[in-house]
Amino acid sequence: DIHSKTWYFMSFALLSTATGLEIATILYPQWFLVMGSCANMIKGLSWMAGGSTRSVFNLSFVRDNNIADITAKNTSQYIFASLFGTAAGVSACAYIGQSAPLAMLCFSALAWTSMCSAYQTVKSIPLPTLNSTRLQLLSARYLKCIRGGTSVSSFMSYNQPPGYVSYQQEYEVPEEEDDTCELELPSPLELAEQDPPLPWVTADRRILNPAIHVGTKLDRLVEDYPALLVVLLNTFRYTRYLLVPERSAIHMVLHVDAQPRDMVQGYLQACILRKCLKMGVFMPQPADNLPELRIILHDTLLAAENLTPPFMRALARQGWQTEKIVVEAHRRRARW
Repeated sequence: DIHSKTWYFMSFALLSTATGLEIATILYPQWFLVMGSCANMIKGLSWMAGGSTRSVFNLSFVRDNNIADITAKNTSQYIFASLFGTAAGVSACAYIGQSAPLAMLCFSALAWTSMCSAYQTVKSIPLPTLNSTRLQLLSARYLKCIRGGTSVSSFMSYNQPPGYVSYQQEYEVPEEEDDTCELELPSPLELAEQDPPLPWVTADRRILNPAIHVGTKLDRLVEDYPALLVVLLNTFRYTRYLLVPERSAIHMVLHVDAQPRDMVQGYLQACILRKCLKMGVFMPQPADNLPELRIILHDTLLAAENLTPPFMRALARQGWQTEKIVVEAHRRRARW
């Protein structure tokens, strides 16, 4: 559910691998049984991954309770494509004959075409559910649109570190009613082209770097710095998540009672911290200066709290599902 596009694309990769193993049995007949068994096992995994993710894509096309109609059309297209592929394969076999090199060459060309088609297919499918990648892309777009205020927020009671930029001011919510940023947020259809099927390979590193990790074990983050735990608990006392920024990544720990709104706020704050790192702002590490780290976390937390309500309204207005957000591959939460 978190990476439906990834699993659908990987199902094509597995199917191509299994087919290649079957063809390779011609070259290694003594390993026919082993290679054939492995190919069938990989095919089973491919069909399972492809079938389970295909239902997610069907739901994304649903309009006015017409899931049965979409499923029927999907099945008819699948049958037609299978018949066409079988006919094309029979015709190709008549030309290839018993030549193993020619068979491998033909298979390689068809496998490459299939993989490219699958990649372009998943890039064009709009998914209205919010996962980690889509939430980061939308948060970055929204933060870029927000205009900075001119006055210092009244609740800013801490002295800022030298050279630090107040993100409460830069991302201050305008007092007047302004839906410009709501309209600039992309809809699921508009974001589909930017949503990478393989986020850890083809994602835009200019936006998604440093990475945001959800579900990191809290004891690992504070193992050598017990004072860091005190700072985190004091700073995030009334929130249902914790953020620990590092130079190479930003770690998020969700509370056991965290709701979608808490996840949205956490990602907003994480994206603000990410921009802070990209701008070269000094990000104190636990071993360096905990008071300065608390100032930055406190400032970005208040900025994210102010931006979360209008951001969630903008998401709902553009057709995104905010009732359920899937960002955890493995549910690993904490209680405080």
